[in-house]
Amino acid sequence: MSHKTRIKKFRIELCLDDELRCKLAELVNGHTDTVHIDDVFFRHLRIEEVKADCLKVEDIKMKKGCIECLKISAFPPGS
Repeated sequence: MSHKTRIKKFRIELCLDDELRCKLAELVNGHTDTVHIDDVFFRHLRIEEVKADCLKVEDIKMKKGCIECLKISAFPPGS
């Protein structure tokens, strides 16, 4: 069994300023493949299920804005 925690579904809400709005428009229009977001803040973070051996909630530590790898996928609202 892998000791990596996998996030199955992750919903985000973006507070857009003009710079981020332009970056997202470039992504949607196909002018770029990536968008870098400098600051990430979690108002509410709930971990529903963790599949790993010998891992407790106390073992999960997150520093402000420091996520080394996060895979996300877009899905329609309400799904």
